Amino acid sequence: MVPWLLDQPSACILLRMNEQQPEPPSKAPSQGAGHDVAGLTRPGNSWRARLLAMVVIPCLAALTIWQAVGSYRKEIADTKHLVEALTRVSEEHIAGVMRSIDQLLSEMEEVAPDGRVADPQRALAALANRMKFIPEIRSAVFIDARGVMVAGTMPGMAGTDVHDREYFKALAENPTLPIFISAPLQSRVVTGNSIIAARPIRTEDGRLAGMVAVSVDPKIFEDELRSVLPSDGGRATLLREDGIILARLPNSDAWRGVSVAKGAVMAHLATAPRGTLLGTSATDGHERVIAYRRLEKHPLVVAVGMSLTEVLMTWSRDTALQGGATLLLALVTFGLAMVSDRRLAERQRVQQALAASEARYRMLTEHSPVGVFQADAEGTCLYANERWLELAGRGRSELLGEKWCQVVHPDDREAVAALWRGHVNGQGEFLAEMRLMRGDGAIRWVRGHAAALSVEEGPAGGLVGTIEDITAAKEAERRLRLSEEKFAKAFRASPDAMVISLTEDGRYIDLNDAFADMLGYSRLDLMGHTALGMGVWADPEDRARLVEAARRDGQVVNFETRLRRKNGEVFDTLIAVQKVVLDDLDCLLFICRDVSERKAMEARSRELLVRLDASNKELEQFAYVTSHDLQEPLRMIAGYAQLIERRYRGRLDDDADEFIAFLVDGAKRMQAMIRDLLEYSRVERLGGQFESFGMGEVLDDVMANLGAALTETGGRIEVGPMPQVTADRSQMLRLLQNLIGNALKYRSPDRQPVVTVTAEPGAGGWVISVADNGIGIEPAYFDRIFLVFQRLHTREHYDGTGIGLAICKKIVERHGGRIWVESEPDRGSVFRFSLAETQG
Repeated sequence: MVPWLLDQPSACILLRMNEQQPEPPSKAPSQGAGHDVAGLTRPGNSWRARLLAMVVIPCLAALTIWQAVGSYRKEIADTKHLVEALTRVSEEHIAGVMRSIDQLLSEMEEVAPDGRVADPQRALAALANRMKFIPEIRSAVFIDARGVMVAGTMPGMAGTDVHDREYFKALAENPTLPIFISAPLQSRVVTGNSIIAARPIRTEDGRLAGMVAVSVDPKIFEDELRSVLPSDGGRATLLREDGIILARLPNSDAWRGVSVAKGAVMAHLATAPRGTLLGTSATDGHERVIAYRRLEKHPLVVAVGMSLTEVLMTWSRDTALQGGATLLLALVTFGLAMVSDRRLAERQRVQQALAASEARYRMLTEHSPVGVFQADAEGTCLYANERWLELAGRGRSELLGEKWCQVVHPDDREAVAALWRGHVNGQGEFLAEMRLMRGDGAIRWVRGHAAALSVEEGPAGGLVGTIEDITAAKEAERRLRLSEEKFAKAFRASPDAMVISLTEDGRYIDLNDAFADMLGYSRLDLMGHTALGMGVWADPEDRARLVEAARRDGQVVNFETRLRRKNGEVFDTLIAVQKVVLDDLDCLLFICRDVSERKAMEARSRELLVRLDASNKELEQFAYVTSHDLQEPLRMIAGYAQLIERRYRGRLDDDADEFIAFLVDGAKRMQAMIRDLLEYSRVERLGGQFESFGMGEVLDDVMANLGAALTETGGRIEVGPMPQVTADRSQMLRLLQNLIGNALKYRSPDRQPVVTVTAEPGAGGWVISVADNGIGIEPAYFDRIFLVFQRLHTREHYDGTGIGLAICKKIVERHGGRIWVESEPDRGSVFRFSLAETQG
C-alpha cells in the first residue's frame, strides 16, 4: 500500500462529517441514557468527531504497525533468501577448488600406492606440469609413515620432518579419516602461510604407509569467497568443521586461523548441516543474518552473512518516517475533530491542513525505496516517484504522458502489456517479474505490482503500481542455475560411467550414456529398474557393503568390485559413491570405471619389467664377462705381435713389416675397445656410493689429471662458481675428464683451445655446461655421438674407441639426469648435463 494514499479515507470521512454537521440547536429535549448513546451519531453532538477520531487513530496505528512488521519480515526473508543463494554458490565454488585438489591428490596416490615413489623425478615432473594449471597450489609432497618428506615439487623438501604437524598426527591417529585440511600454518619450506590438504596412503590392513599432501595458498579460497561477498557490511567465511577460520572476507589476514568454535554457526552446525539464522557474529559481535552450509565431501563449512543493521537501515528509516507520519496524521485527525466540534467556520483551515498532510505523505512516496507510479487504465503514466525514475534511468518528462510499459525490455513488453490488460478487465492480479531497459542501455530485473486506486471504480478509475529491484536476487538465481547446468552437462558428458539410484532399493533415477554402454544396455533398459533386479552386481553383497559404508561415511572412494554386462561377461570395476538428495529422496551417486584392461595391462607390465630387468642383468654380466675374459688372449696376441715386431722388423720384406705393424696396431686397438667396454659395463654394476661434495674440488682433480694435455695443446680451462652436489664422486670425475679431454682433443688448428665450465640452476637441480672453441659438430650427428663405438673422424686424424661419450651418457642417466650437445661447425661445442640437487 502506498503511504501517501493512507490519508484519503480518513480525510474524506472528516470532510463528509463536517459537511453534514448542522448548527447546534438552541435547545434540545431531555433524553434518557439510551438516547444519549444514539446521540453520538446525531447532528449537533459535540463529541461525535472526537469519538470517531478515537476509532480511526488506533486503526491508523495498527495499520502502520502491521505494515512495519510486514516490511520487516519481508526484508529479513529477502535477505535470508539472498544469503542462502550466495552460500550455495560459494559452496559450489569451494567444492570446485577441492575437486581440483582431490584430483591432484588422487594422481599422487596412484604414483605411490604403497607409500613409496618408484621414480621420484618423473613423478615430480608430472606433478609440476599438472600444478601449472592450478597456480594457487604451491607445492606437492610425498611423506612416509614416519612423517618425513621423501619427495616434493620444491627444492629442499626431501628430508623435512613433519611428524609433529597437525595433519600428520590427525591422519596417523584416525584410521578412518579420508582427508585432512589443516589450519593456516607457517610452511617449513616456503615463506608465508599455507593450508595443507593431506590424504593418507594405507595398507590393506589399515596401517599408515604414508601420505600425500599439497600446500595451498589461502588466497584461492579468498578469491572464491570474494565473488559472492555481499556489499554493505557483508561477510563471507570458510571454516573447518571444528571452527577454525581458513578464509574470511573482508580482513582475511586478521581472522585467518582464528577459532570460532563457540559461535552461533558452529552451535547450529551440530544439529543441521545447513541453515539460516539470526545471531551474533563470533568474530566482530555484530548482529547478522547468516546462512551456512557444510560441504558434502570435505570437512569444510561456508557461511555468508549480512549485517542486520545494514539490512534494516532502509526499513528503519521508512518505519521512522511512517511512524512519524502516522503520529502526525493522528494529531491532525484529532485536531480536526476538535476543530470540527468547536467551529464549523474553521473548515477552510482543516482543508489546508489536509492538503499539507497530503503533501508530506507525497514527499514520503518520493523518497520511498520502492518505485511508485500512477497510470490510467490504458497504461498512460500520470505520476512517478524518484525511485521509479532512477530504476528506469529516465527523466520525468520522458515518462509522464507516455505508456509506462515503454521502459520494459522488448522481449518482455508484450507479455507484461497483456497481463496489464487482463488485470484491467478483471482477469486476475497484476504481478510480474520483468526486465527494464534503462536509458543508458543497462538492464535491471524488477518485480511489478499494481492495484486499483479506488475500490468502487476499480481499475477503470486508475491504478497505482510499485516496482521493486530484484536484480541481485536474479543474479544469484542465475549463478545457481549455471552451477546446476554445469553439473548436468558434466554428468552427461563424463567419460566415466555415472548413475544415480535410490539408497533404499537401488532403483535407477538417472544415468549417463557411458554407464549404459559399459554394461551393454540402453538407457531405457535400465531406467526405473534396480541393479539387483538386472543382475548388474556379480556379488550382490558388494552393493550392500558399499551402501552401508556410504551411509556411515557419506562417501566411498576406490571401491573395487566386479560387475556383469548384459551378455553375462564379468569385469573389474573401480567405484566411488557419494550421498546426494534429489527431490527430498536419499540417493547415491555412483561413478564407475572399467579397470579390467588396466589391471591386465598392469599384470603384463609387471611381467615385462621382471623379464626386462633379468635381461638387462644378463646383458651386463655378458658384457663384463666377455670384455674381462677377452683381456687375457688379447694381451697374449699383443705381446707376441710386439715380440715379432722387435725380433723380425727389417729381416723380412717391406710387406711383412707392414703386416706386423697392422697386427700390433689392431691388437692395441682391440685392447682399448675391450677396456672401454668393460668400464661401460661397470657404470651401473660397480658404481660407487653417493656422497656430498663440491664440483669445484672434482674439477681441481680433473685439471691435475689433464695437466700434460693442457701443456701439450697450450690450452686453458676457465671454471665458474660450482655447486655442492650429492653424487658418485669418481664417476663425476670421469664424466668431466671425458668432456674436457674431448674438448682438448678436438681442438681447432687455428686457435689455442679454451674450455669453460659453468653451472646454473635448473628444474629441480643444476645444469653444468662444458663449452669449447674447437672444430664443432654437425647437427645431424648430435644423437649419434652418444652411441657406443660411434666415431665421426678417422683414426688417422683422432685416436679413441668411440665409447667415451656413451660412458658419459650412462653416468648422467644413473644420476637421474640427461646430457645433450649444442654446436656449430668450426665454432665450437657446448655439452650440457643436468644433475639433481639431491640424489641417492
